[in-house]
Amino acid sequence: MADDRLLHAINRLRHLLEGSPEHASDVIRREGAGAPPVPGALRFVPEGSAPADEATVVYRGDLAAAGGEITLGDDVFVQFETYAAGGYIGVGCPTVFSVTDDVDRAMLVRDAAHAERTGEFPAHVLHPLATILGQDDWIRGTTASVDDGASPTPPSDVVDVGASVAHQREAFSGDEAALVGGYIAAATVLRAATGRFTEPIRVRGFGGAASVARRRPGDHSLVVLDVGERSYVADAVTGGLCAVPAAIADVVGASVRGDVDDALLRRAGATDVDTVLAAVRAALGGTARVSAEEPSHD
Repeated sequence: MADDRLLHAINRLRHLLEGSPEHASDVIRREGAGAPPVPGALRFVPEGSAPADEATVVYRGDLAAAGGEITLGDDVFVQFETYAAGGYIGVGCPTVFSVTDDVDRAMLVRDAAHAERTGEFPAHVLHPLATILGQDDWIRGTTASVDDGASPTPPSDVVDVGASVAHQREAFSGDEAALVGGYIAAATVLRAATGRFTEPIRVRGFGGAASVARRRPGDHSLVVLDVGERSYVADAVTGGLCAVPAAIADVVGASVRGDVDDALLRRAGATDVDTVLAAVRAALGGTARVSAEEPSHD
């Protein structure tokens, strides 16, 4: 497999594990699913199961959510660790952190609360090679319990990377769900944005007076960044990024906490928050990504 093809496979695996297949090439077909192939789809299989080809990526090792490690190609390793272990391991290769038990869950909530109070995030969640298993569910506020050892049922029953990957997640609800969703969204955007800007980056709602307000449950994919004198809105799921006027940034930031008032809307020249959010999402749909795109494989 050529180097750019390998990078493509790694990115597709990352998108799949995060829970956000956005293109046909993100979809990995389940063996025996009975569905016709999707153009551009990749299939990950253990060594010896099938020969490698343009649509099949052969891996060596154990594709398991906690403690697994696989090798792609000759020398690319992907490791799977629990979230609680993140502060004690070195991230020197693509690393997927998972929430597998109450210890991970408690650590995740603790880190999220600390980040919201202080604006400080653990180093392992900001490492550019790290991601969190199933993170898009938390960001979108759609996380549901999954039985230990079971794989989640994906849309159209076609997504899989092997039965040994267990999305062992505990459901968060209420204030905890909002706290965790906002934290993972902010960490995801910071991971991608840190190398893009030379000035310090501040995430709205983390550190400072604004962080004391309670977040509302729901979708936390929109993240407001202040970089120098400019404000940006990023989408933690799609990677979209756009510069916005300060008044628009204020409305988006306040919407996360559910406390948008008429004065904020007037300054933004809007009559309701839904119109502002719809316009921002439309702008994000056609803008640059927070981080560079991977090589094209058309």
